Amino acid sequence: MKKNIKRVFRDFSYLECSAFADYLHEMSLEGWHFTSWKFGLIFEKGEPEDIVYAAEVFPKGRESDSQPGKDAEEYAEYCEAAGWRLIDGRRRFCIFRRIQDDAVPIVTEEERFQNVKKAEIRHLLDRSAGFALLAGMDWLQFFTINFDRWVFSQMWLLLLAGLTFMCLLYLLQLGVLFFWSRRAKRELESRGSIYYGQRKRVRAANEIWALFIMVLLIYCAGDILSICSIIMLIIAVIIIFAVRIVMIYMRPSWEAQIAVWTLIPYCFVLIFVAGIVPDVIQMEEGDYDLSDVPLVQSDYREVEGEPDYLDHGHEESVLGSMDYYMVSYDHGQTDSEGQSLSDSLTYTVYRSKHPWILEKLWEDEYKSEESVDCSASWQAERALETWEGSGNYLVMYDEMLLVLSSDTELDDAQIQIVMEKLGVI
Repeated sequence: MKKNIKRVFRDFSYLECSAFADYLHEMSLEGWHFTSWKFGLIFEKGEPEDIVYAAEVFPKGRESDSQPGKDAEEYAEYCEAAGWRLIDGRRRFCIFRRIQDDAVPIVTEEERFQNVKKAEIRHLLDRSAGFALLAGMDWLQFFTINFDRWVFSQMWLLLLAGLTFMCLLYLLQLGVLFFWSRRAKRELESRGSIYYGQRKRVRAANEIWALFIMVLLIYCAGDILSICSIIMLIIAVIIIFAVRIVMIYMRPSWEAQIAVWTLIPYCFVLIFVAGIVPDVIQMEEGDYDLSDVPLVQSDYREVEGEPDYLDHGHEESVLGSMDYYMVSYDHGQTDSEGQSLSDSLTYTVYRSKHPWILEKLWEDEYKSEESVDCSASWQAERALETWEGSGNYLVMYDEMLLVLSSDTELDDAQIQIVMEKLGVI
């Protein structure tokens, strides 16, 4: 006859080890007895019994352990001699069942306190370090090589804020843990024991912010990728979750887990090539017409024919906007060395109400000491022709920065037209 099995998806932190043991005890009183820890907590139906459990934190365990390791099994032999049988374990948790009425405690109250505190500190440090690394790398790029792109990208700003907040959230929990440990230490000294109960508020906060990060990532993906690429990313997430579920259920050894997760990045490489690269190619082959471009060479001087290449990029965030344009004419002529004599115009218009952003962009764009002041011609706060006679300009207005590069130097009349076309005057 097939046994009745119940699978319960419930998680406990190390600071809830007493509540964990009490939960297993309550289930045994209802006739559900804990048997294993696979994909959830597994209970087997039987006669109601008053079984005493202990959910101990094993200090030599690892956060990634899916089953008791060799050290835990050796420790279990010692515990069984003292009246406790190891049922199962996961992460740094080991679940024991009392098999002798006169069983002595597995650890002292002081040892349990130290084990719980150290395990929770390691757990929070691992989480905060991971988010700190990601956030730190993003902040570094934000203030260096990617400032001009990220400051005007709603997607990157949200992702940066989300990663930073998650890092601060876990650091805050470390601070809370510090005050908890001091209070618990005093309680241990005065009462001789500590009850590690449920922490519903902390758990709810973690779940809310995990959901927030997931929604944020979906929003970010939808903001820059096509439906095809989003589907590919969803497939990647499904693969990761499927592998994780299988590993939780099969409970491979630590070495096998390392081998499996080593192969996962190759899946991402294949998905990236299959789904995201076509998006980049499609972006490079953008289909634009002259109505998308406010300024072309023919607006301020005579040019034969029509542009053979147009490109336009736009980013916008709560901090401002960036518009990039490139217009190229290729008349089919070459110089004496056979190089194409194309006529190119490239310009970027940054707009922001925050002066520090425009100042940072000015510093990033200004790379030449051989510059000539031309603020009078541009009617601007500051304006430089960054190489004399080159047609490369850096122009600062009240809430706008213009970076323009032309194959020919502009005279005052042409500059006036450029300003009108770009909405400066």
